Order: sequence, then C-alpha cells, then structure tokens
Amino acid sequence: MRKISLILGLSLALLFGVGCTTGMDYIDYNNAIVDHFNPTLDAVEVSADSYDVSVPDTVYEDSTIDLVAMESAYTELKEKIDYISSDLLLLESQNKEQETAVRTALTDYYTKGTVYVTGYREMIDYYTDDFGSDLDQVAILDEKLYNAYNDLVDSHNALVDVLELF
Repeated sequence: MRKISLILGLSLALLFGVGCTTGMDYIDYNNAIVDHFNPTLDAVEVSADSYDVSVPDTVYEDSTIDLVAMESAYTELKEKIDYISSDLLLLESQNKEQETAVRTALTDYYTKGTVYVTGYREMIDYYTDDFGSDLDQVAILDEKLYNAYNDLVDSHNALVDVLELF
C-alpha cells in the first residue's frame, strides 16, 4: 500500500511540476510569432508599393503627390510594428534558448521596423508640407527610406533563419 501511495504521490508531483512550466511549447511559440510576423511583412510591402505608386520617379516643384494610400499604409504598418514591442516580445517559450534567440532577432526587427516607420512618416510629412521649396530633400529622404527598407528586409530574413532553428 505504501508503494502505491508513494508512486501516486510522485506521479502527482511530476504532473503538477510539469503543469507549472511557464511559456508556450516551441511550436506554439513560433506559430504565435509567425502569425503576426507575416501580416507585418505584408504591411511593409504595402507601404513600399504605396510609396512607389504615390511618388513619381522624378519630383518637380509642381508635382502632385497623393498621400492617401501612403497614410493608410503608414497607419497599418505602425500598428503592426508597435505590436511587436507591446505583445510579441513579451511571449514566453518553455525553451529558453529559443526565446532568447527569437527575442534578440525580433528586437532587431522591431528596431529596424521603427526606423523604417519613422522614415516613412518623414517622407509623408515632407510631401504634406511645401516640398517644392526644397527638392534636394527628395533624394535624401528617398535614400534614407530605401536603406531602412533594405535593413528591415535583412532583419526579416535573419528572424526567419532563427525561427527555422526551432
């Protein structure tokens, strides 16, 4: 009888011990990241497409820039990027190595995403104001946005590589 109660006691202790682990299993953790990550990448692409359609290759003093699509893309993208810091970086995995690696890559992605969103906002603000008075800014802001976009894409690829490890 003692053996049965000892085995039952150990079984319950193991059961409760396993139940106390914090965080998601590694698959659920990756899925939670990817579930938000893919729509964020879509929002990045929409913003880039909106910029390409809205801003002509050559901007003149009398150019007309339609900012409606860019404003909409900006709002969507900013919401997606902000969600990373407010929610995704707070997720916990049962696999702490996975959590550390993903958080590191996700933090880099968030940082690069914030730079891109800020550059995108600067571009919208520039075209909202009287841009014809300072056309030199077009090339400067365009290059800044282009570089920020490429850095964000590189960071995206690095995060994908990290997720594939788990």
